[in-house]
Parts: sequence; C-alpha cells; structure tokens
Amino acid sequence: PLDSFAPKAQIIHIDIDPAEISKNVPAYLPIVGDAKNALKQLADLLPKAEHAEWIAYLGEVAEAHPLKGKMQGVTTPNILRILKKLVEDPILVTDVGRHQMYAAHYFPVEPNRSFITSGGLGTMGFSVPAAIGAKRGVPDKTVVDIVGDGSFMMTCQEIATAVEENITVLILIMNDYCLGMISQLQDSFYGKRHQACRFGRNVDFARLAEAMGALGLTVSADREIVPALEQALAGNRTSVIDFRLEEAANVYPMVTGASLLDYVE
Repeated sequence: PLDSFAPKAQIIHIDIDPAEISKNVPAYLPIVGDAKNALKQLADLLPKAEHAEWIAYLGEVAEAHPLKGKMQGVTTPNILRILKKLVEDPILVTDVGRHQMYAAHYFPVEPNRSFITSGGLGTMGFSVPAAIGAKRGVPDKTVVDIVGDGSFMMTCQEIATAVEENITVLILIMNDYCLGMISQLQDSFYGKRHQACRFGRNVDFARLAEAMGALGLTVSADREIVPALEQALAGNRTSVIDFRLEEAANVYPMVTGASLLDYVE
C-alpha cells in the first residue's frame, strides 16, 4: 500500500495538472508546472554529489564476485560481449526482464546518458519506442535495443513507425521462449509451477520485421552471431535480429517484489 512506502518522507510532487497534486500521497511541497522546467530549477539548488567512496566499494564487490555468465554459444552474455567489440559508444536501450539485468552486467557504457532503461518500474514494452526516441534525439549515434521476446511482443508494431519515419535502430531480441523473470520467480517461490510464462517456438520475429519493412534476421548458432550483427550494423535501415537462445538462464541476484535487499536469492 502507498501509505506504507517511506511514511516519514517529505514528498515534492510536480505535475502540470493541479488536479493530480496529492491525489495518491499527500505532498509536502506541491509544485504545479512543467516537470522539465521545475526539475531544472530544483537541480540548480542541489549541491554537487560526490560518490567516490561508493564507487570504490562497488569496485571491490565486483572484484570479489566476478560474473559467471556463459561466454560461448547463443547466450545473452556472449552476444553482449561480441556486440561490445563491434559497436563503439552506442546508446544502449533495454526493456524489462532478465535481458535487462544481463545488459547492466555485461555491457559497460562509458559516456553519460548512453544507457536507457526502465529500472524498477516493470514497464514491459518500453524499449522499442524508447530506442526510436533516442535515435530521433541523437541521430548520429548507433542505437541498440536489447529486448526479450515477451517485451518485444508488446510494442513490436512500432517497427512500422521507425521504417515509415526512416529512423534506424538495431533491435536485438534475446529470445528464450518465456517471460524470463516471471518464470524464475515461479521456479524459486512456487515450486516450479509455471503459469502463463512459457511459450512455444511459434513466432518468426524475422519475418514479422520484414513484413513491416525492416531487415529481419534469425540467429540460432554461435557462428551466425558476428555475421548477423555485421550485416545489421552495415545497413542503413531498422534491423531486427532474433537470437534464439540455447538456454533460459536465470539471472542473479534476485530480489522479490515488496521485499528488502536483505532477502536476496
């Protein structure tokens, strides 16, 4: 319930519609106005944040607990490793799911504002339109969307928009034939009783992309990864690569909804 979230917090509520102010949670400081303008003014009032100690601590944790993803075959860590070698300083967009966690783990991004994700909000279907928007905003950058098969099905029709508007994005589907995070939760907390999260191999995403005017490719073997990525990156058109993963690998650490970080799987 909303009243149990940060009950002692002093909430600043910014909304252009005055009817929305304090609608769900009482606002300590209500601000009616455009969020972009209001946030800029608030940011100017804040002291510069320094995170050197925190960053050093994270480096120690990363060194003590190295990643153990499979770096061979048609696996998400291996695909991301190869992509990193082929693309210089892209804008990386992710959807919501296990592929999102893998992207955060295995694709380090250096320039600011080059990793776009919907962290913690659970907005499946976010990434395809977000990638299109990113490319429109920064047309000289390569924009790569990392998306799962479940998330892709929610907004895949926007490929037609990208083609119609001549907006070139590269969409990489990490296809494990399931809603990965839901499947993992059901494995861990519901005795592996899977409900509405495992799919058959009945969608040809490459042909779907081609039907909307994009380049569509399917990868199901290790040797096909590099040629497919090189072909998609060389073309000046929206491209979709369906990576048919060899396994539906779990991602860790796993924190269940409405729980504390003390209860990590």
